[in-house]
Amino acid sequence: MPLLQLVFLVLLVALPIASKKVEHNLELFFLAMAVAGATLAGIWSPHLVEEAFLHPLAVYQSGIGYVPIGITQVVLAAGL
Repeated sequence: MPLLQLVFLVLLVALPIASKKVEHNLELFFLAMAVAGATLAGIWSPHLVEEAFLHPLAVYQSGIGYVPIGITQVVLAAGL
């Protein structure tokens, strides 16, 4: 199993660098890798899918707790 995880990690890092097609479709690539990773780890559940749709990313704010942030805000912040 650790060998399969190592191959997965190498593909996750190397494919966007090595392939223009993957680089231009990065969002779909990361979606496919997330699905493959969840399958590889065996962690699929209805709760996981629900959390992925309701809270794509959560950032911890002291005093408030976890604040959900959508992919649009993350891409905008990274672009700036």
